[in-house]
Amino acid sequence: MLRHNKLILKFTIIFSLLLISFFSFGITRWLDSSYYKSIDTIELDPKSSESFDPIFIDGNDDFNQTAFDNNWDGNGSYNNPYIIENYIIYATSDTHGIEIRNTDVYFIINNVSVLDGRSNYNIGFYFENITNGHITNSSAENNIAGFLLKDSVNNTFSNNIANYNFHGFRIWHSLNNTFINNTAKENIEYGFYLDNTDDDSCANNSLVGNIAENNYKDGFYLIKTTNNSLINNYANNNNYNDYNGLRI
Repeated sequence: MLRHNKLILKFTIIFSLLLISFFSFGITRWLDSSYYKSIDTIELDPKSSESFDPIFIDGNDDFNQTAFDNNWDGNGSYNNPYIIENYIIYATSDTHGIEIRNTDVYFIINNVSVLDGRSNYNIGFYFENITNGHITNSSAENNIAGFLLKDSVNNTFSNNIANYNFHGFRIWHSLNNTFINNTAKENIEYGFYLDNTDDDSCANNSLVGNIAENNYKDGFYLIKTTNNSLINNYANNNNYNDYNGLRI
């Protein structure tokens, strides 16, 4: 009888261990599969992963046509700006990632990334002679310049990232633009570069709450500029100077 009870006890212990192992294995596999399923869902979401060709726009009419062709929201007005969003662009051909020229329509660029233009001397976001643009929550990596603004007035750049470019943000001969809460790190030369060397005007721009860190030359570099405001910006560990302002 005692031997019979011992056999029953031994069988019960073995069965319990097998049952625990089975459920542990099942739970672990369920957790792993749920984790990878969530990662796959993020990676396959077209709003975060779809790749597009570079964008080139020259003039209001071209902007209107390009918006129609791509089914962008908005109509270019103050109350209903065009919205370009959720793009990934590789600037590896002969064009900049996004190039917009000679327009005063209202537009927003949101959640757009431009990558790998440096080998072809391309800029991530190139804007020339524009007004009423708002570029936000976007990034540029490994380009000649991450964001370049030239001969432009009354535009806003907010919460953008420019890392591993030649220049992070370059503002050239432009007036009354606002740069707020942007980040420039690990760029080969300057994080934020305001340039007026051709004696045009680069004035009355505001840089507020931006970060320039670990850039090879200067965090913030101003040359021949007037009346620009730098407020509550952060510069750290830039190899030449954190702030280098030169006015001649």
